[in-house]
Amino acid sequence: GWTTPSVAPGAYRRIKIGVKPLAGATGNEVKNALLTATSVSDDTKQDAVGADTTCLVDYRPDGIIYSGSTPLGDGIYNTNGTGQTSSAGVAPGRTATYEVRLYNDGTGRDTFGVSGTAGDSNWSVKYEDRATGTDITAAVTGAGWASPALNPRSYRRIKVYVSPGPSVAPNAALSVLLTAASTVDATKRDAVKATTTRR
Repeated sequence: GWTTPSVAPGAYRRIKIGVKPLAGATGNEVKNALLTATSVSDDTKQDAVGADTTCLVDYRPDGIIYSGSTPLGDGIYNTNGTGQTSSAGVAPGRTATYEVRLYNDGTGRDTFGVSGTAGDSNWSVKYEDRATGTDITAAVTGAGWASPALNPRSYRRIKVYVSPGPSVAPNAALSVLLTAASTVDATKRDAVKATTTRR
């Protein structure tokens, strides 16, 4: 323990206690800090104070897209894909494949509403839930696909497949934006972008 300087009768010594939830803390988790003072002249004389700190529940989706084996977007939160964009070039009839991981960076259990850019007559865009192998394109490009509930620090993988059609001109590009939004707090959202260029 720490020994204070000598304290005169009726005087005091101030101590500040700082408590901060770290990355592993979960919403509504309580940390108790107990501070005990014992007289060095008579160790039977003690007093203690306690401070209870509660980690507030926060909701925060974090999309990460891979460029090869390099993850892009970890800890970056925006809705336009800045700083979290992967690019690829493919020939007509070939497919660019992108891996996306949707992390729950919040402190509470959450479900994400996932929406993304649809294909058109020139470009094929498909989305797949990697855990089940299910084609979720209709949901993602429609009303939105709901992920399973995710505990804090867990994630769900989605594969994005983009193919240019034969009529796409060389060097033409399509940017696909995939957005995840908390279903508890819709103001909390994040987006990653996949840009595919026809070679």
